[in-house]
Amino acid sequence: MISDSIPWREELWRVADRLEKKSKQQRWTERSSFLVERDFMTSAYAIRRLNEAHKISDDLAKTKVPVIRHKRIGSVPDIWNRHEIWEHYDLENGVRDHITIPHMCNQLIHSFIWFLSATEDTELFNGAFVVSENERHKHLYFLPVESLIALCRNVAAEDIGSVQYQRGSDGIMRIVSVKVMEEGKS
Repeated sequence: MISDSIPWREELWRVADRLEKKSKQQRWTERSSFLVERDFMTSAYAIRRLNEAHKISDDLAKTKVPVIRHKRIGSVPDIWNRHEIWEHYDLENGVRDHITIPHMCNQLIHSFIWFLSATEDTELFNGAFVVSENERHKHLYFLPVESLIALCRNVAAEDIGSVQYQRGSDGIMRIVSVKVMEEGKS
C-alpha cells in the first residue's frame, strides 16, 4: 500500500518532462532508447500502483487513454521475429481506440513487443508500438507519447480531497469513493 503518493506524483512530473524533451530530440542513441523505455515502464508502474492504492480519483481512474490499434494480419509473433512488426500487423490501417488506464499499464509492464516509433517527415520520437504476450495474437497498440505525457501530468496534478470508506457485510473496510480536492478548499 502506498501511504505517501507525493514521491510517485513527483516522479510522474519528471517522466512527463523527460518524455516531452525526448519527443523533440534530434540526435538519438541506444542510451536514448533505454531512457525512453525506462520512463514508459516507470510511469506505467507508478500509475498502476497509485490506481490500485486508490490514490487517484474515481473520475481519473475511469478515463481512457488514446491509442491506435493495429490488427494482426500475419503469423503470431514469437521470440525470434517480434521485432518485425510490419510482418505481423497492419501498420497502414490502424484504428483509433481508447483503452483503460490499467489495460495500458499492463500492456507496457508485460510488453512482449516494444518498438519505438518516429515520424516519417521529421524523424522525431512520437510513441511506441507495444503489446503484451496475452494480446499479441490479436493486435498491436501504438501509444502516442503525447497520450502518456498527458496521463502522467493528470495523475501527478491530482490533489485527493476525500476518500469514502464503507465496511461490508463481511466486516472488511473498503474504499468506495475517491475525489479530488474542491478548488478553493484546503
